[in-house]
Amino acid sequence: MTKWLGNPLPDDGELFVHTQLVRSGRRWNVAIEISLRGQTGERRVTVSSCEAAAEFVAIAVVLAVDPSLAAGLEHRADELPVHPEPRDTEEPRKTPEPAPRKVEPQRNLPADGEEVPAPDPRASQHEEARGWNWRGHASGAGVGAWGTLPRATPGADLQLGGDHGPWSMGLGVRWLLPVTVSPDRAVAPIDFSWFGARAVFAYRLLGPAVEVGPALAVEGGIITADQQGRSAENPVSEPWWALGLGAQAFVELSGRLSLMSELEMTVPIAQPVFVLSDDSEVYRVGLGARAALGVRVFFNSR
Repeated sequence: MTKWLGNPLPDDGELFVHTQLVRSGRRWNVAIEISLRGQTGERRVTVSSCEAAAEFVAIAVVLAVDPSLAAGLEHRADELPVHPEPRDTEEPRKTPEPAPRKVEPQRNLPADGEEVPAPDPRASQHEEARGWNWRGHASGAGVGAWGTLPRATPGADLQLGGDHGPWSMGLGVRWLLPVTVSPDRAVAPIDFSWFGARAVFAYRLLGPAVEVGPALAVEGGIITADQQGRSAENPVSEPWWALGLGAQAFVELSGRLSLMSELEMTVPIAQPVFVLSDDSEVYRVGLGARAALGVRVFFNSR
């Protein structure tokens, strides 16, 4: 600073300098407030380098100390790569007694030197929560079912769907491996099989690494009974509808891959009954349960 003044700073008065330096792209926004001998002034400017910002601060302090040096510094100030011309935002004002200022948080200054409010992080989080975006996904799982067929049966489940905020939905198909039963009065064993479609709606809680929530499913399919060796009378097919009430859980393995599990109770809407030719009952569909374990792959990251 003595390079600009030519002499050391005078010690006949208290000098307080408060400077804010904020980078904006390739430029620097500089704001300086100087208090000397009971007067306070403020100047702002935008420059293209940190060195130019330092020289601007030095010039502002020198002119505050000795305004008579303005003519001598004019040709040197022109060398600063300043974009908009500096301007006073406030008229010098009398202060009772200058006191050290607390350092305030940096404020955002655009290139034209006009101050704008800093972005509120809570507002951005609120906008993010409101701007729910769909995340498409595909799922594959191994299934264990009780109550759909005469015995507990393994199977597979494939599904396509999407997540919309905390809500999740999916449409898919499911099939179970055939089950063979041998009723006492049957002349031959009977093979039961099942194939159907499934729509599921869920609400996910917690997160994002671990998510758990309730789920509601609607299933529809066909149960087929085929008695071995009696092709003339076989097969017999019955429609089957049910509601699934349960829960889903997800553990995030990566941005696009999650481990999934499901557990639900199956409540039949239609209860097919299978009987022999003498009207003896072979099987009646009742309450059941279903468990699944698999993976979910998302088409886009979180």
